[in-house]
Amino acid sequence: MHRLTINQTTTAADQYRVEVTLEADGLPTRTATADFFFTLAEHDPGDLRWYLEDFIQLALIDPAPKIARRIEARMIAIGTELFDAVFAANDDLRDLWAAVRDHLADTRVEIIADLQAAIATPWELLRDPQTDTPLALHAGAFVRAQRGPARLPQIRETSAEPIRILLVICRPGAADDVPFRSVATRLIKGLTEEDRALFQLDVLRPPTFERLGQVLRAAKADDRPYHILHFDGHGAWGEPEDEPRPGSHGYLVFENPAAEDNTQLVDGPTLGALLSETGVSALALLACRSTYAVPSTQPDIVHDDPHSRVRAFGSLAQEVM
Repeated sequence: MHRLTINQTTTAADQYRVEVTLEADGLPTRTATADFFFTLAEHDPGDLRWYLEDFIQLALIDPAPKIARRIEARMIAIGTELFDAVFAANDDLRDLWAAVRDHLADTRVEIIADLQAAIATPWELLRDPQTDTPLALHAGAFVRAQRGPARLPQIRETSAEPIRILLVICRPGAADDVPFRSVATRLIKGLTEEDRALFQLDVLRPPTFERLGQVLRAAKADDRPYHILHFDGHGAWGEPEDEPRPGSHGYLVFENPAAEDNTQLVDGPTLGALLSETGVSALALLACRSTYAVPSTQPDIVHDDPHSRVRAFGSLAQEVM
């Protein structure tokens, strides 16, 4: 598979530099750079959030479909504008993209960005205007990579044992919540009979953060830590009254029978510390707002707790890393 890496840094307000690298099988590595200006309109972030999070619940209620069509047109415009800002910036980048265009299905597109740039630039909308192709939907893989994670994952060998996945399904709303098996069933059905022998899928019961710690620590003590933690539930964004760090943050919503609303909010540093302690190599999140973040005018906040060395505006996913 080819690899197209877009390495983005912030140079000034709404101004960025990208270093684009193409690694293709059997061919020399090619690199090109560009400086560009990019900014979203004031209403764009709110519109995109509404479309991705709220529209699915309002799709049959007027005027939601009309609003959605307007936002969809705007998403195409944003993606095209971003593509032109990068790949039409100079001849080197135009030639580099020409080498990728016909092989996009066999290309891994990897976005690496500092936090400020990651928040401000919707690379997932990137769209080739010549072919009307959204890269995120047509590339072999389209991923964002974290620059400077606190610790690189230690991937354990899996040849002698199945890949162990712990599935955390949190439904604090019980019968009024999303169906319990809405995701787990599809995960299993997506595997062939032969594939299923390669995986061990366990479900955390009860799905509380306390129980998660017990199960992960027991697996670690048995020298059989889980390879993957898959969280299926709700995310939240806010500023709890008892939160010692300034600013709003992202949280996962675990069940908590001791609370009146059956919920416990767990932030990124807390979850990341547990995963690091117990040797979990990968975290899969299916939770709204788990990547939601907003810029902050505050400087980086560093605390005595080594697990709390985070910026005051990180998303839950960023703070986990």
